[in-house]
Amino acid sequence: MAKKKLYALLVGIDAYAPPVRPLRGCLNDMHAFRDYLKKQASPDFEVLLKVIENEKATKAKVISGFDHFKKATKDDICVFYFSGHGTRIPSQDFWEAIDGMNEAIVCHDVCLADKELACLIARATQNKEVHFLAVMDCCHAGGNTRDDEDVTSRTSKPNRYPVSIQEYYGFKENLYQKNSSGLYSAPQGKHLNFAACRNYQTAKETMIGNKTRGAFTSSLIEALDTTQIPLTYADLESRVGRKIDNIVANQRPQLIATAEANLDLAFLGGAVVPKNRFFAYWNNERNSWEVNAGSYQGITNDQYPSKINGVENGQELLVKEIFTERTRVVWKNPAFRPDQNLQYDVQVKIGGGAKRMVAFASKSNTRAKALLMVGFEEANTTYLQLSNKIGEANWLIHASTESVYLTQLGNAEPVFLPVVYNKEPSPIETLEFWKKVDNVMQWYHLLHLDNPRSSIKLKDIRLDLFRSTGKKNWWAVAPEEMDSIADWSQPVVYDYQADQNGEMVPASFALRITNLSQTELFVSALFLSGRFGINNRHLPNARLQPGQEVWMTTAMRKNAAGEVTETTRSIGLSIDQAYYDAGISEQIDYIKLIVAKQDFDTTGFNQEPLLIRGVRARTRDSGELPIIEEEDWTTQRIPIRIVRPQLKSNLIR
Repeated sequence: MAKKKLYALLVGIDAYAPPVRPLRGCLNDMHAFRDYLKKQASPDFEVLLKVIENEKATKAKVISGFDHFKKATKDDICVFYFSGHGTRIPSQDFWEAIDGMNEAIVCHDVCLADKELACLIARATQNKEVHFLAVMDCCHAGGNTRDDEDVTSRTSKPNRYPVSIQEYYGFKENLYQKNSSGLYSAPQGKHLNFAACRNYQTAKETMIGNKTRGAFTSSLIEALDTTQIPLTYADLESRVGRKIDNIVANQRPQLIATAEANLDLAFLGGAVVPKNRFFAYWNNERNSWEVNAGSYQGITNDQYPSKINGVENGQELLVKEIFTERTRVVWKNPAFRPDQNLQYDVQVKIGGGAKRMVAFASKSNTRAKALLMVGFEEANTTYLQLSNKIGEANWLIHASTESVYLTQLGNAEPVFLPVVYNKEPSPIETLEFWKKVDNVMQWYHLLHLDNPRSSIKLKDIRLDLFRSTGKKNWWAVAPEEMDSIADWSQPVVYDYQADQNGEMVPASFALRITNLSQTELFVSALFLSGRFGINNRHLPNARLQPGQEVWMTTAMRKNAAGEVTETTRSIGLSIDQAYYDAGISEQIDYIKLIVAKQDFDTTGFNQEPLLIRGVRARTRDSGELPIIEEEDWTTQRIPIRIVRPQLKSNLIR
């Protein structure tokens, strides 16, 4: 079977000629996007790239570059990526729609107006059922602006631009439509446009790590790299926006669908696959092969050992020694000679009781079930095991000719929003379902994560939990003004209450962790939302000497570079308005505290919440290896019950 094609035209410009100000991160961004496409391309797709950089990125070269899409046929994917300056140019009176200014991208020599780009996309998609995406890391909000000395905006005054209609690309090609008044309009080809910012904002670049990068492209690739499920464009826009918030201020991405393009399609139509979670690598210092997963992730080597296999080479790795976040392994086949300079993606299957058993419900559609079972073998899940016996399972899969969803035994309500399809699930829909199931199972794995052999005792750590209710400005409430919770081991009710003006407001909490032991300890707190989201942003990691304390915090203010300048110890607990409107008035979240004698990183556990009841939420859910004492850890679990009473009018409705 012939492979489908992913055609990509990638343009990046740093070295602009005066008077246009040069940039520093556009080539870095374009190369990063190129490398992502090459590395994460689905095996069902062939990636065909055309790259134009710096002085070669003239308007004529960009226009001729669109010939790259000529060979695209039905079900192929096309993407145009631009990283450079954007600008605004005067809108002449021969256009049908006049708002004073037109947008344009600044090529190395002259501008390419939005009307011209519309013609290029229309020609590329004309009479073709192709999936076309334009990714624009530039902006059009002003000229030669600077936010501060560390942040640069990708907007410029125009170099040169067309003045008459005859100068516009597309006029000689008869692509513009002329109305009865003699005014012109540009064609609209079916495509999606993912822009770095709104038309009144600027797209910014700054130092990220050791390179200058654009906040948008950097956040886009990070969002794609840190998910285990295929993302729709609508989901991706939300995730990218939240990641940009952590880098710079006043920049929100914008996703626009034209000519009935579908925002609920998977990013690039499934031509790229989620990044693999685990990999094997050579550790020079320890002279051994290791996998980036350990006891935190549930790796075992007992009577039910975890199984680890190379994704591409199929080679089995044997578990030799397990540590908190890594495992020493050996390749089982002595004839296999792995390259110590490479990392190998691996599939990890958690052994024994850490697995969550799932089975198909008895009335599942035979064809859909068969396709889902084939997809299970390719989905590279970690925390679940598929059984053919319903009696062994705690979870049931319900597959029909329209959708597939997961339920917990004894509860008919879907755990997350069903994956909907037409007659039978496609490979991308199958992958999406299994990855979501695996996310649910990772959530439960982390919830029940424990180390009964730990030498760290309850008396070594003191947890002080506080509650505040009925305060409109909950973020301004200090822990000293809150109620102290004596027993945090049982679900504590954090309910909405009326403030002094009678307005129902959410509750908040504060949590202090104190090291009462005689040794140095490391702590991290993960917030597990009732929608299976996991995040460690309130306390990613802290090093505590004996007697030291640390609080969970949330960011209140950031500067233009995205650096947190003010935090609060009062953390709000709310039920999203969209869920509340759908009748959900109560949920139980958890705080999972991990305490260890060695430094560790919990970022790998972070995952976005899943959609439930067809509701899209609008907010976040808040040499020889060392001896065992150096890898000692324990956990504590704090349940939090959030209650938002339904008003009488809501109940009647």
